[in-house]
Amino acid sequence: MRLRFRNLKLLTSDILSSWMSNYTLEIHNPWMSNYTLEIHNPWMSNHTLEIHNPWISDYTLETSSSWISDNTLETPTSWMSDNTLETSSSWKSDNTLETSSSWKSDNTSETSSSWKSDNTSKTSSSWMLNYTSETSSSWMLNYTSDTSSFWMLNYISETSSF
Repeated sequence: MRLRFRNLKLLTSDILSSWMSNYTLEIHNPWMSNYTLEIHNPWMSNHTLEIHNPWISDYTLETSSSWISDNTLETPTSWMSDNTLETSSSWKSDNTLETSSSWKSDNTSETSSSWKSDNTSKTSSSWMLNYTSETSSSWMLNYTSDTSSFWMLNYISETSSF
């Protein structure tokens, strides 16, 4: 399944995918730059998130996640340019997801994740990228998993101070 969206500022998309299926979501913003979000097999395989911004500079965020049989989720994340974000996540036996993030530049990262007792996962992550004093971009990714063996992806992009 391949979906393409043209307007990131007004984008809110819900994608349902079965456990073993693969889907790719591509997002392009002709106003300023091209953003590509690719997620492959979000339940049993790897996640790949790629974001390209040629308007200011080229950068790519790649996230790889895999489920382990002992209920452990490992997620290494890194920025593939001058700004480096390192994120490590692991699932604990008490249904808690712990995430640590660090930036190697002036940018800031905030990540919070938690599992509910009703087997519902809610993860909210936001990255604030301040390139110049006149440019500010905010990304927010909300991932929700429920017990009906479907993944829902809500993607919201907001850009301000232009």
